[in-house]
Formats: sequence, C-alpha cells, structure tokens
Amino acid sequence: MPPDGRVHYLHIGSAALEDVVSRRAILARYLSGPSVAGCVGLDLQDIFDRGRQGDDWARRVLDEVLHALGVALAPWLERFKATVVAVGGGMTGSWDLVRPPFCEGLRVGGVSKHLEVLRSADSERSSLVGAASSAGSAPT
Repeated sequence: MPPDGRVHYLHIGSAALEDVVSRRAILARYLSGPSVAGCVGLDLQDIFDRGRQGDDWARRVLDEVLHALGVALAPWLERFKATVVAVGGGMTGSWDLVRPPFCEGLRVGGVSKHLEVLRSADSERSSLVGAASSAGSAPT
C-alpha cells in the first residue's frame, strides 16, 4: 500500500496526485481551457453537468483526470490483491461520467479482471464504517 495507506502520497507522472485529481486541480484545468474565460463561480458539479450536456472540454478534462486516477491506483490495487474497490464521495453522483474512464485507467494501469468497481451506497458514512471495521479487527 502507499505510505500509511494514504493515496494522496501517490504521484501521477511527476505531479502529486492532489495536483491532478482534486477539486482544485480539476477546476483549474477546466478554467484554463478553450471558451471558458470569464466563467465565474463554477464548481466541480458544474463541470460534470457541462460534460453531461455535451461540453467536449469538460468531458475531456474529466476523462483524463479519472483515467489518470485509475492508472495511479492500479499497481497498488494489484499488489494488495484487491477484489473490490468502492468509490464514495461527491463524484458518485456523476457515476455515469466517473466509472468509464476510471475503469479504463485501472485496466491500462494493469489491474486484472478480478477487480469489481462499485459505487458506495452510502458515501457519507462508508469511509467511517470501513475505518471502524478495520480498527475493530486490528490486533491489540
């Protein structure tokens, strides 16, 4: 696993993961693109909405970022022999745009076919439940 099991220590190429796959990074990348000058007050959901409505630049940014995330996580998931990855958080509201490039990135990154990618049913509490479960099973 990444140091301390914390994926934000990972890199995508020479860039820190958070400099590529974060709200801040996605907004900056989108706003640097064609025909978006003067867009004030956009948030990440706006970019997902624009991508869904046919904005090619929004789709390209999201596809590239989510693909890169899959590629970055793939070797760690393979080494861990993960069989399931549950994705939670705000992005799950745009699962139709998240899943395809993320899964393709996992494939390109070397994940074998045994990995199932699921959207968390309760992304508000899922990480807390996982942490509590892990803490409860940890040796004392």
